[in-house]
This record gives sequence, C-alpha cells and structure tokens, in this order.
Amino acid sequence: MEDHLMCRRKRLKRCHKKPVFRQRSAQIQFSDLPVDVLGTILSKLPPKEMVRTSVLSNEWKHIWTVCPKLRFDGAAMCGQDVPGTQHYTRKFIDNVNGVLKQYHGKVVEEFGVKWGLRPDRYRFPIELFEDESISRLQHLQLSFVSFESSSQFCGFPNLKKLDLHVVSVTRKGLEDMLSNCSNLEWLSIVRCHLDNDELRVHRPLPRLLYLHVAYYAMAQGNGSKFSLSKYLQLKFLVSVEDLTNLVSLASFLSAAPFVENLEIHFAICTLPHGSELIRRLPGSTHSYLKNLSITGFAGCIGQVELLLHIVENAPNL
Repeated sequence: MEDHLMCRRKRLKRCHKKPVFRQRSAQIQFSDLPVDVLGTILSKLPPKEMVRTSVLSNEWKHIWTVCPKLRFDGAAMCGQDVPGTQHYTRKFIDNVNGVLKQYHGKVVEEFGVKWGLRPDRYRFPIELFEDESISRLQHLQLSFVSFESSSQFCGFPNLKKLDLHVVSVTRKGLEDMLSNCSNLEWLSIVRCHLDNDELRVHRPLPRLLYLHVAYYAMAQGNGSKFSLSKYLQLKFLVSVEDLTNLVSLASFLSAAPFVENLEIHFAICTLPHGSELIRRLPGSTHSYLKNLSITGFAGCIGQVELLLHIVENAPNL
C-alpha cells in the first residue's frame, strides 16, 4: 500500500514539472485591416491629419485616396494665406482638383466644399466623378460654389441628403439635379437665386420628408413638386416689390400636399403703407397640415392673404 502511494506521488511530481503550452492569440496589427476599413476609420479624422497618416507606413501612402468622405475647407487647406487673394484661390482650386484626380475609392458617401463668398466662385468639378461614384453618393453639401451641369449629367440617383447654400446655379442646372434625385429625403436650398426665374421639378420626389427653402426668389405659380414632404420650412427676405406677391407662396403647399408641419419665417425690410382689397386664391385643401408657425408677421396685405388662404384650406390645423 505504501509502495503504491509513493509511486503515485512520484508520477504527480513528474507531471507538475512538465511544461504547460498555452495557445497564444494572434496579434492583429492596425495595418492588417482591409484597405476599405482603414479608409472608413481615417475618414473620421480631419483632412490634414488623414493625409499625415501616409508618412507612418509606405503601405498607407495612398489609403486616403479611398476614404468615403471628402470635405474641403478653404481655411484649413490654405493655411496662413490671405483669404481672397489670387494665390489663395489658386491654391485651394489646385488642392481640391489634385485630390479628386488621385481619388480611387468606389464609394463617395459625403462630399463638402466650404469656400468664402467671392464673385469668382469655385466651380464644382462634376466631370471628375465617375458614373459609379456619382451613383453611390448619398450626402452632398455645397456652399459658395458654382455648379454647372453638362449634357451628360444624369443626376445623383441614390442621393438622400442635399444641402445647397449660396450656390451659383442656373435654373436648368438645379432642375436637372433635383429631377434626377428620386431617393432624396432631405433638401435644403438657401440663397440660391435663379434670377427670379421659376423652378420646376419635372419628376416627383416620392421619398422627400424634409424641405427647407430660405431666401428663395419667388415666382408666380411655382411648379415644384415635393409630393411626400411632411415638414416644410420657408424663410424669405421680403422686398418692397414682393409685399403684394406673398400669396404666391401657397404654391409650395400645393407642391407638398402631405405636409404636416409648416414653418414660415419672414424678414420684411420695410413696412407697407395704405390698404388694399384682400385677394383669394382658388381653394386647395391641405388635409394633412396640423401645425403652422409664422414669425416676422407685420400685417402687410400679402401676409394676410397668405395666412387667410392657409387657415381656410387646412381643416385639421
């Protein structure tokens, strides 16, 4: 019995002396990630920091060329150069064009250009985008730039959000853009004057949920169609000539028959004098309109006509 216990102790002792092998988990380096994943991560960085990562590794030298988000800021890209000078403008244009020419990504999710207000605005280089990139673009923000569409331009078929702020564009250019954005859900047009010309969207925007129009030159009988928009926000800087034409804004309601929330913000540069007879437009029921907010109401004849038309034709208000 004692011999058996001694043998067992020796076997246990020898077992404790055997080395124990542990399976070590493989160490994954940041550089081992797929290029498209790296591009997505780097797109979260500011443009300068994103480009600086190219010096960390030869393999990363061209990673920035596939990032899905492109944002160009004149102040950030031109550094200490004096804004407004010819050198400042040329440097910004060369930098933007240089990036676009080197871009090799298959998907551009967001594209933004931020540039100070100047008569010689930067022209958006739509011709540098391939058809595949244009078809996958989902968000587009343009400010203080010029947009000119060519005869081959077919719009942005998968664009969901479009933000235009002080963009120099012709009526035809804007119509071509909007008429070919069938998946648009969010649209903002601010200070995009069309020389008092009328904007017509030849095809409905069936998925539009938000529409923001600010300081838009009014035209009698505007024929835009924003069929399923549920939120409509309008901002107008009203001149003396427009005071008697405010009732034409009702055309925006006709263009968005399913709107539920309507905001109208007026900034009237002068108060009207005298009195006129109130005009009435043909009845057009807005059954879905539930909430109405108006600011800057000064009691001019045009505002009274517009308010009367809305109240009389919105039974659920």
